[in-house]
Amino acid sequence: MAISEKGKKRYELIVKTALDLFLKNGYEKTSLSYIVAISGGSLASIYTFF
Repeated sequence: MAISEKGKKRYELIVKTALDLFLKNGYEKTSLSYIVAISGGSLASIYTFF
C-alpha cells in the first residue's frame, strides 16, 4: 500500500501523539478516541495505518 505525503505526516503525528499520551497517562488509560482528538483525523486513519 502506497502512502501519500499527507498520509505519512498523519501517521507520524498519530505515532507521536500516542507516544506522548502513553508516557503521560499510561497505555491502559489512553484510548484511540483520545489519540484522535489530540492528533486530528479520524479513527479510520488509525485503523488504516495500524
